[in-house]
Amino acid sequence: MLVQPRKPSFASWLMSMPDVGEDAVTERGRALTKLIAATAWIDNLTVVTRNVQTSMARRREF
Repeated sequence: MLVQPRKPSFASWLMSMPDVGEDAVTERGRALTKLIAATAWIDNLTVVTRNVQTSMARRREF
């Protein structure tokens, strides 16, 4: 049975980028910004989902 190699995680890929020149710093900054934005989006989605579930539960009580 062949074992498929795992893809590196986004964090390990980000940390493995060479620190050579301004382009590498800019690219790492862009990637980090995307990661932060995605994390914030997921966090907001979690809050919205929780609020909707709470609202639905309250409606069932009445």
